[in-house]
Amino acid sequence: MNTVNLGEKIELQGSHLIDGATMIVLKKIIGNHFREMIEQRPVDKLLLEIKKENDFLITAKMLVPDNELNAEISHQNLFVGIDSVLKEIKKQL
Repeated sequence: MNTVNLGEKIELQGSHLIDGATMIVLKKIIGNHFREMIEQRPVDKLLLEIKKENDFLITAKMLVPDNELNAEISHQNLFVGIDSVLKEIKKQL
């Protein structure tokens, strides 16, 4: 499984499933959510994993001081899935 670092604190696993144009949009979505998250609370690392079965299975793990926040979602649309899983993490902050 291919892993891509999107900055110092964001790691994306499953990048082999994503073409170049899709990756540009994903970086924008993830970056916008991440900026909002770090305004609310210090963040050590955000780990995202994408798997493809019938739908995209997206798992998010955010490491914050003294805690770990987790969310998982399955969706046909990768963009909607990434957006939804990051919103779920933000609710836990």
